[in-house]
Amino acid sequence: MRSGLGWRSLNPVEAVADVHSIENRDLLLRIAYEARNPEARRLALIKMGDKRLMASFAQSDSSPIVRRRMVRELDDIELVRRIAENDDDRSVRESADQRLTQLEELQEKDARKGAESSNQGEEKTTADVINGHEYVDLGLSVKWAAMNLGATRVSDRGGHYAWGETGNKADYTWSTYKHGTSADDLSKYSYTDNGIALQAADDAAHVNWGGAWRMPTGTEWEELCDRCNCTWEWTSVDETPGYRVTSKKEGYTDKSIFLPAAGYYRGCSIEGAESSGYYWSSTRNKPFADRALCLYFIPTFIGIGNNGFRNGGFSVRPVIK
Repeated sequence: MRSGLGWRSLNPVEAVADVHSIENRDLLLRIAYEARNPEARRLALIKMGDKRLMASFAQSDSSPIVRRRMVRELDDIELVRRIAENDDDRSVRESADQRLTQLEELQEKDARKGAESSNQGEEKTTADVINGHEYVDLGLSVKWAAMNLGATRVSDRGGHYAWGETGNKADYTWSTYKHGTSADDLSKYSYTDNGIALQAADDAAHVNWGGAWRMPTGTEWEELCDRCNCTWEWTSVDETPGYRVTSKKEGYTDKSIFLPAAGYYRGCSIEGAESSGYYWSSTRNKPFADRALCLYFIPTFIGIGNNGFRNGGFSVRPVIK
């Protein structure tokens, strides 16, 4: 469902929201060439999924912003290396250098995993990887994933999930919600069954990552937000705004995670991207069954709220013991 010509807007939230609703490839190609907002152009290219077109834009687009953002989507090490060496814009070269480092690290990790694999098919754990996913030990009760569910690197926003659902979708209204059609018509985790904690089958982190990975409880989010445990600094990683959360625990003060300001989905549109973050817990709101506990932040505020309507599309940051 299209929302008009919002993709022409210079406002990133409006432009990106419109592109999210478009599936027509010809229109996406037009947006990639004509949209004035770099995020809209980048998203159009990603939705088309054409790596060759992404590579072309990364090398030849007139805007350094577009080239800088597209180079982060490339998987071809040699091409990224050429851009790092030859682009005439310093910021693009720096982004290419960062992407090159990421790709080389991924190569090393893949090689390490292969060397550590056994014929018994046992799950292998390295110093910072469990079940194939990176984590950071902040010295708290759980280890936190290094990136959002659905992300491929730390600065990625990742996917958006309704509470108790395990996949992304285009429409986050009650009419598409898995566990009921309205706040007064819930089929699970309701006033009737009094279910408070998500079951494993409805936990997006567990279903997608497997093993012992799961969504954090409300208590675990509160532990992370406790200023006695961690410092929170509003910053940017690869031009993505969000919070750098650094441990204050003895022996862990060099450890941190980054929580992107990924916004949230209401209906078919994303809101608050780059200015706010909404992250689900696995804990339902006890007084109001149609809501669940979540982390909410903006540059001037961080807190745990109990008013996240379950049908909304929020981010998920997995945890593991």
